[in-house]
Order: sequence, then structure tokens, then C-alpha cells
Amino acid sequence: MLFKVGGRVKTEIFLKDPPVVFHTTVKACDNDAIILTAPLVRGKRIGVADSTRVVVTEASATGLLIVDTSVIRMENEPNLAWVLKVPSLQNIRKIQRRREARYEVDLHVRWKSSKVTSEDKLLHLINVNSLGALVSTDVPLEIDDQVVVDLTPLVKVSGKMMDQKLNIVGHVVRRVGNQGSVYGVQFEPMERMNKGRLLEALRRLKTTTI
Repeated sequence: MLFKVGGRVKTEIFLKDPPVVFHTTVKACDNDAIILTAPLVRGKRIGVADSTRVVVTEASATGLLIVDTSVIRMENEPNLAWVLKVPSLQNIRKIQRRREARYEVDLHVRWKSSKVTSEDKLLHLINVNSLGALVSTDVPLEIDDQVVVDLTPLVKVSGKMMDQKLNIVGHVVRRVGNQGSVYGVQFEPMERMNKGRLLEALRRLKTTTI
């Protein structure tokens, strides 16, 4: 079952650009169809034409479930409802909530990668937590590429001086946008001492959490 029956969902109806947004509830959901209670507009339930594109989003404690589908038909009994097509897997997305808040930073740090060919190349750190970071670079990267990021400046910026370098190993797990210059990096499990230093630095940062 995709959606929880009785759950509240957001529906984006593609009648025009931008789409019209309503909130309604899931009346039924099985392998044959998704049925939504028709949204109310000025006290009246509204219908839409068959084949209208609809994007349904359900928020939960674990993240977001986003389903891109279309209307099969309207049902009138006992109250107006929308019957939607159960889409293929490629039209279903699950976005998990972060286990930790990210800290917004604006810092250029040294890094190593098989793709880096110049010593003066710096990696722009956009946001970070102890699990990963969002970074920007003009060096083209691919998913699963390994990078080693020197986070020593981050620790020093937070007010904690240290003699040892804090080099964190990570892997590229996603690209952001179509330009290919911003990447999501997931850190590999690190030594307890290094993780403690990083967590302390993050707590001391006077930046925005996102």
C-alpha cells in the first residue's frame, strides 16, 4: 500500500503552470487505484477531467512520498472522489529526512580525488554535518567517486584549534541540478576521536541549520 488510508496528502493538479495545489485525504489505496476525497473549494467538492496529471505528496516522520500519476475517473457515491492510477516505480519517489541537521557554511577547503589535477584546487563547502556535506567544484565528479576532504579549517573557524589535520573520506552520492557542479557527499565511518572533533566543531558553529 502506497498511502495510509485516512492520511492527509498534498495534491498538485496540472491544469496550468504553476499547478494548482490542494490538500485532501486518502479514501482508499490498493494495487488497483488510489482514491482521494475530492478537495473542497468554497464548501463544494470539485472534480477534474480524466487523464489530468496529479502529483500526490504524503509527509511522515521518516520523509516524503511523492507519486506522479493521473486521474482515471470521478466517483460520485457517497461523496465525490478522485480515482487515480497506481503509477510505475519510476514515478514514485521517497525522500528520507536527514538524521542530522545540516549546518550552512561558506568555506573553501583542500581536498583530494583522482579527478583533482592541480594542487590549488579548492572544494567549496556549502553545508555539512557529521554524516556528509553539500559541496561545489568545477572538477567533474561521478556518483561513487571517492573524495578526501580536509575539514581542519572548519574546526579552526569554530574556535577550536588543533595540531592534527581532520581529513574525512567520503563518496559522491548525488548531483544537484543539471550543471554538475554541486554534489552531495556521504562520509565514510570515521574514527571516534575524529567524529568527536567534528561534532564539537559543528556545535560551536554560529551558522544557520537547514
